[in-house]
Amino acid sequence: ATDRAVIAEAKVRRPNVVVIQTDDQMQKDLYSYWRSPSGLMRRVMPNTIKLIGRQGLTLDRYYVSYPLCGPSRSTLLSGQYSHNNGVLNNGGKRGGWDAFRSNPIYSGNLATHLQDSGYRTIHLGKFLNGYGTLESPALQVPPGWDQWESLPTSGLYYGYALNLNGSLEGPLGDPDYGPFYGRDDPLCPDRAPTGTSCNNLTDQMTARAVDQVGTAPSNRPFYLQVDYCAPHGDFRPPIGPEPSARHYDSAFDTSLPRRLGFNEADISDKPSFLRDAATLLTQPQIATLKTEYQKTIESLRGVDDGVGRIVAELKDRRMLSNTYVIFVSDNGFFHGEHRIERSKFLPYEPSSHMPFLVRGPGIRRGTHSKELFSNADIAPTVLGAADLERSPNMDGRSMLPFWKDKRKKTRRPILLESFARDGEIGDPNAGRKLETRTGAMGRGATASITAPINNYAGVVAGQYKYVEYATGDRELYDLERDPGELKNRIRNPRYFPVRNFMIAQLDRLRACRRGACRSNADKIPPLRR
Repeated sequence: ATDRAVIAEAKVRRPNVVVIQTDDQMQKDLYSYWRSPSGLMRRVMPNTIKLIGRQGLTLDRYYVSYPLCGPSRSTLLSGQYSHNNGVLNNGGKRGGWDAFRSNPIYSGNLATHLQDSGYRTIHLGKFLNGYGTLESPALQVPPGWDQWESLPTSGLYYGYALNLNGSLEGPLGDPDYGPFYGRDDPLCPDRAPTGTSCNNLTDQMTARAVDQVGTAPSNRPFYLQVDYCAPHGDFRPPIGPEPSARHYDSAFDTSLPRRLGFNEADISDKPSFLRDAATLLTQPQIATLKTEYQKTIESLRGVDDGVGRIVAELKDRRMLSNTYVIFVSDNGFFHGEHRIERSKFLPYEPSSHMPFLVRGPGIRRGTHSKELFSNADIAPTVLGAADLERSPNMDGRSMLPFWKDKRKKTRRPILLESFARDGEIGDPNAGRKLETRTGAMGRGATASITAPINNYAGVVAGQYKYVEYATGDRELYDLERDPGELKNRIRNPRYFPVRNFMIAQLDRLRACRRGACRSNADKIPPLRR
């Protein structure tokens, strides 16, 4: 037996871990409803809520520190904030795949630590922006992965290729798909006619995840990371992602929700760069947002089917009781909040406050935690679950004590940061050019950009969020009184003690490393009378 197999067999009762990650899913999308043709309102993601949330723990205050695909995913794997792991953007030398493989996290991350300890490590789906292009697919397999079934290009929902442990497979499906051609049979995958291929990317990732669980050796724990592309858009019309064929147009009668801050009437308190660029949304723009939202929730129905299948396979293999199942999104998305037509990377709640559900050993069913967590906490948490020490370079902390005691509370703040102007997001002119989400999945663009790009640093502590922008603009929000972030309190004298406290916390955290990033803050001062 290999050394890893010996290690694994010696620790066979260590739990399995399954991380299911979506792309561009805001927190509220998890709890959305769609209207059926008969007029009934149905949950978009009932399996995810029932099988993970109600059987485990919901983190009500989970944030991604830098809400952009490449930096967020790198933080998940490294346990480090972006200013420490070196992945500062989606593209360019300091972003995405190029930055990941040129920094120490390439050979020292969650996957490598788990593999070295005997875990079988499996990655399925999207990896990082810039990991291959349509013209030059990536065939390199990063260190730390035993099984690699990942997208070697920017991605499509049909006609994509897969990197299978260093060999190219595909294309799977028709790369020229459209609303009326090139898609799967609507009976895919359960009742598809004999000889029919079911290639929708979401369903393919689900089938491969189920296969990995079903063939997992019983004497070796595994870490499975399933990175769905949904609900990220592709470049095929209509705007938005390409849902599984069985769900296509199922939400045609579903309205665009007018959430807090939608088409915000007064943005005079917002940063200057947003005031200068964000006009009130027009009816044609709102109609486009409605279509994109409908395709978003239709695509999430396919992901939810996948959650159900993965959990069912774990149950059939009698693995579920010894498996942590985590559901999370890499970043959120704007659907008109604060007049932002479609975008991410800004620090507002729709972009940075993410869903996080987990079930597993020692977690009480149907519980919630109000503690602040970030994506820098995932790697140390998974290592802790595997009875491994946190890497000394990690900035995050283990969530396990909070998972097992929902009453546990601390005063650790969360850092927010963006280096969007420090490199390419979609192209060399990304700082000026506003790209639509329709270009995001294949033809050169690597991010969804219709908001002005600016660097910032911020902090969330208690009920407050404070942000400083490179432009000199500042924001302070009381999230308990103002969850829609409609009232910037930065000039309100009552909040001056809080403002000064938050400035001090940001000064402490903006360049923090390791333990300094995990330390608690002092008690937040009260408002002035």
